[in-house]
Amino acid sequence: MIYIFITIIAFLFALIAYKYERLFARNNELLKNYNSQLKHELSIQTADLLKQKKEYKQLLENSSDGIFILSTKGNLLEFSKQASKMLGYTESEMNKLQISDWDRSLSKSEVTSLIQSITETPMSFETIHTRKDKSTYTAAITTVKINYNNEQVIYTSVRDISLQKRNEQTIFDQKKELETIFQYAQDGIAIINYEGDFKKVNHSFAKITGYTERELQELNCKSLSTLEEKEIYQNVISEAVNGKGIENFEISCNVANNKRIIVNMSISRLPNYKSLLLIVKDTSALKMLEEQSKLASMGEMIGNIAHQWRQPLSIISTSASGMKANMDFGIELTKNDVLKFSNIITQQSEYLSQTIDNFRNFLKGDKNHVNIFVYKVLENTLSLTNATIKNNYIQIIKDIDHDILIHGSINELTEAFINIINNAKDVLKEKIDKNQNRLIFITAKRNQDNKVEIIFKDNGGGISDDIIKKIFEPYFTSKHQSIGTGLGLTMANKIINERHKGSIFVYNDEYIYKNKRYKGACFKVCFDLIE
Repeated sequence: MIYIFITIIAFLFALIAYKYERLFARNNELLKNYNSQLKHELSIQTADLLKQKKEYKQLLENSSDGIFILSTKGNLLEFSKQASKMLGYTESEMNKLQISDWDRSLSKSEVTSLIQSITETPMSFETIHTRKDKSTYTAAITTVKINYNNEQVIYTSVRDISLQKRNEQTIFDQKKELETIFQYAQDGIAIINYEGDFKKVNHSFAKITGYTERELQELNCKSLSTLEEKEIYQNVISEAVNGKGIENFEISCNVANNKRIIVNMSISRLPNYKSLLLIVKDTSALKMLEEQSKLASMGEMIGNIAHQWRQPLSIISTSASGMKANMDFGIELTKNDVLKFSNIITQQSEYLSQTIDNFRNFLKGDKNHVNIFVYKVLENTLSLTNATIKNNYIQIIKDIDHDILIHGSINELTEAFINIINNAKDVLKEKIDKNQNRLIFITAKRNQDNKVEIIFKDNGGGISDDIIKKIFEPYFTSKHQSIGTGLGLTMANKIINERHKGSIFVYNDEYIYKNKRYKGACFKVCFDLIE
């Protein structure tokens, strides 16, 4: 019995031992698997950490911005290559720097306050950084508090925006300059939308129209056009909207106080494709100037006609009187006598008729521009001034090339040249006795720049320095009011410069002619040459 009991007890112990052995083996297996899994997870975490560190290092190495990693006390922990490059320090020098070393606008207490104000929410601001060589740049700062290696640090990104700031300043200065030009230009300038509403006008535009700037912004540009020219105005606006710039367009405008003016207008489309730029010049006074000049020219022409007709009429009168006297004295006229007197009268009558044709062609004002020979313009000019030149004992010395061709209007250029010659004539009458040489030289050549150069020169002693700069100004004249209007040279300048895109210069010149020294005013006119 006891043996059986002992056997049972032994069996139970063996069974218990077997179970514990199995349990221990299983636990060992689980522990082994857990350790293996833990190692694998740690390996992955380590790889991720190494990858993050590598990426972080690449970020520091390759960032185009300067990156600073600071402790919460403001000590520099790490920095990018660009950061040291921006400040001009070596890496070893950078490790010894404090914020106040490169941001010298901040005191140490201000640096401390700034660091304390940095939170997990990014903040941005601008400041001035000082490089090692004492030069500075404008820095755009973005800074934020982050967790790094289980501790809080301050991540700061810095970008050099000096060039951007300079460009902004340049744009600002240009904008200010354009605003100044816009506001204070002598010409009227306005910006309108495609419907014709005024969006912006300058002082001159308001002055020209007689409205205030606020009143104009409540008006439409079309309301200023006259009834008879509304359609013309609309067509011009349409062309400008379609991108075709309109220059020097002349139109009448109704302005404040029921006044009508004539303006020279240029219109162009602005780059925003929403607005038009109007540049307006009041030409009413200029139109009056042109009319006055025409009247003055007509007075000159009538005087020239009188001079040119005097001699032919005298010859005709003498011939007719001679035939009558012969008849009165009973002298029989032969057939040859009659033919002789008839030929003289016919010849002089044709000359009178030709003179009238020349003046009529000049006064009818044909302004068409064609290719013309310079010598023909000058011959036309001299034919119209011939009588007054002779009556004032003036000698014309010409040196004119006959093959020079320009593009222009014969009538307009004739008017300009007559005004120049008349100016010389008046000076010679005033300063040179008729018994002395009164000379006007006219030359027309190609110059070394391959342009047409026409020179009118007299021997009147020249123009004084205080007058020569004003000689082309309207109504300026050094002559007595009964002689000069002050319009001739102004119109000559306008015709040559504006109508023919040429140039005119005046200066005093000393020269020798027939072994005698002279001094006089010299007007040089230049045009483009037509080959």
